Order: sequence, then structure tokens, then C-alpha cells
Amino acid sequence: MAIAELNDTEKTQVQTLRALMGLHGLTVSDLSIRTFIPQENIEAFLSGTTASLSDASHKEFLRTLGMTERGELFTNRVHFWGVKMKRSRNKDNLLPLSNMLKLIGEHSAMALGKKKNITPILLKAGDTKIVLFVHGPRFMTINVADLGLNPGAFAGNHKVQSVPQYYYDLISMCALRPNYFDLVLEGTYINEDIDLLRMVALEHDVTLSELVNYVVRNDKRAVSNDAQSETKSDSQIIALHSGGYSSTVVESGALIQAARGL
Repeated sequence: MAIAELNDTEKTQVQTLRALMGLHGLTVSDLSIRTFIPQENIEAFLSGTTASLSDASHKEFLRTLGMTERGELFTNRVHFWGVKMKRSRNKDNLLPLSNMLKLIGEHSAMALGKKKNITPILLKAGDTKIVLFVHGPRFMTINVADLGLNPGAFAGNHKVQSVPQYYYDLISMCALRPNYFDLVLEGTYINEDIDLLRMVALEHDVTLSELVNYVVRNDKRAVSNDAQSETKSDSQIIALHSGGYSSTVVESGALIQAARGL
């Protein structure tokens, strides 16, 4: 990208990137370290006056902030953003979020329970999935409407206390995957955790590593798009999201024998 004045579309994109920097809590120095782009080039680009990034640097800048080359948020990952709320509910703190909502458009949001002064909010707009961490005073109740978000009307059981600790931990660690995001949002999970795997392993006298290795070896989702193969693979994998412990144990009998080479 040659040194030149930014057009209106590029200036709008700069505003979006600035908003994303705020939501990610990143400074120009942070981005320079992550992207290997000279800090002065980033500062010049964000000034909104010159297109000071090469095409490759521009793409890397977008990717680092979770955007495609077309300036759209990735839909194959969950985005993790953060905002701070003060007792006075200063709207300036919400400006980056307000700017991004213009890009996101129609959406629905659901707040989970507050822990350590942080309230996670799950936000979905089409195929775009976002977890918004709202930092606020201990006794402040965070409502999605206060953030300019649309309260969600989701099917299933999505009460705050019903979200298993396992999923809450994934959210807190910014490790939630898109399919898990939908499970939490739609309330289609069961109250599962690692203890369920331990119980299955003990029931069939195998180790957790044997159980996990079998599932990994037989997971064809990453290597095949063939519907028939995918169906066969799904029938072999333990269904952690479809029923309680007893049904899981019954379905896993054949798996355990195969895992042990019987």
C-alpha cells in the first residue's frame, strides 16, 4: 500500500481498528511487537492521514485484531473483548464497543454470573461470536441493555446458575471454541466436567489417556468433509453432550475395547 491519503472507506476502517484495539486492551507498542510492524508505521496509519502500511502489513494488522482482509470479523473463532464500567457509567469507556456495534449490526446478548468483578457477556451476530468481559465495581449489576446491547431470546436453559464450571472456565481462559459457544448460549449442554471422563475410564478399567487417544485417532472431522465418513466418525465418538453418565457408559463399551486393542 503506497503512501497516500486515506479514502473514506479506509478512514472508517481505521476507526474500527482503533475500537478493536481498545476492546483488546492493546497499545500501538503492543501491536508493533505482535505484528513486527514498525511502531511509527502503525501510528501514521492510525492517524488516518496516510496509508503507511504495505499490503502484507495491512493484512497482518487486520488478522491480529480478528478481522479478515475484507474488514469483517472472523466467524471461525470466538472473539474476546473487554470494557470497564465505573459507578458513574461513563459512556466514554463504552465508545469502542458502540463503534463496533455499528459494524456488527443485529445481535443478541446474554450475561453470565459475575466472578471477581467481571461479568462475561455472550454476544452473537449472525455467525460472529463474541465474549465481552465487563469489568465493574463489585456491587454493580451489569445489564446488557446498559451497554447498548440487545438482550437475547435464546432457546433452552440459559440460567446463570446452570452454566457448568467447565464452560465458565473455558470462557475465563479465553479458550471457548465456536461450537461450545453455541452450547452455552442455547443451553443445550449437560452439566458435565472432567469427572465424567474419569467415571467412564474407571468403569471400563482404562486410563484417561487411552480414552482420549482413541477419540483423537478416530476424529475424522479435521481430515474429511465426506458426509458419510463424518456420520460414521460421530457414531464412534463418545457423546459428551447427549445424555447423562449412564447412557455415555453404555455407548462407550465398544470404544474402550478398541482403545485397549481387545
